[in-house]
Amino acid sequence: MKGLALVVRFLLELAALAGLVYAGIAVVDGPSGWLLGLGMAAVAAVAWGLFVAPRARIAVPTAGRLAVEVAVFAAACSGLLAAEQSVLAAVLAIVYVLDRLALWAAGAPPFEPAPPSS
Repeated sequence: MKGLALVVRFLLELAALAGLVYAGIAVVDGPSGWLLGLGMAAVAAVAWGLFVAPRARIAVPTAGRLAVEVAVFAAACSGLLAAEQSVLAAVLAIVYVLDRLALWAAGAPPFEPAPPSS
C-alpha cells in the first residue's frame, strides 16, 4: 500500500504543476498566460526541490516541509478555481488528502528524513 501511495503522491505532484500551468494559461490570454503558468510551476518545483523532496537541498523541520507541500497544492487548487475548474480543484484536493492519510496509515512518516546539511 505504501508503494502505491508513493506513486499516487508523485502523480499528484505532477498534477499540481500541470494545474499551475493551466491556471496561468486560462486566466491570462496569449503568451503572457504561458509565461505566468510556467513561471508559477517553476517556482513551485524549485520550492519543492529545495524543501520537500526526499533529497531536499535545504533541511527544514517536518512542519516546514509540510507547509511548503500544502502551499504548493493550495496554489494549484486556487489556480484551478480561478480558471473555473472547480471539479479538477476538488479532485486534486481530495486525492491529495486521501493520499497523505494513506501514507500515514501505511506507517510512512510525513516525510522521509531530511538530508544532512553540508
